[in-house]
Amino acid sequence: MESIKAYDVWREFIRTWKTWYRASEKNLLSLGMSTVEYRILKNLLERGPLPMIELANINMVTQGWITGVIDKLEKLGYVRRERSSEDRRIIKIQITSKGKDEYMRVEELHIKFIENTLRDFNDEEKYNMIRFLKKIQENVE
Repeated sequence: MESIKAYDVWREFIRTWKTWYRASEKNLLSLGMSTVEYRILKNLLERGPLPMIELANINMVTQGWITGVIDKLEKLGYVRRERSSEDRRIIKIQITSKGKDEYMRVEELHIKFIENTLRDFNDEEKYNMIRFLKKIQENVE
């Protein structure tokens, strides 16, 4: 077997990740939600109400940018703004029941999309992929 350089593995990993991520974004958009909207609703569902600055930090976007996304989600009825009872200057974002229902609908279909992209791999191969990726993470950290 021919020796493979680490750089070639890295390059192929990046190429695959970009292709998979773009396809994932396209799938979410076809379901009516952007990637950031999906992540924001997921964050709120898992963590409860969060200040805008924390949502911006978690999603690696600016506070100004997230304001526009929250405005859109609020117009759709998926989230609502609430002033913090501890500090009235802080506005927390909370997911609504409509937002939760929409997130769950999109998530179910998005998971099917992800499962379809890995359909040609058996459980052992998927387990090994996770193991390999964790090894890379450990080496990077």
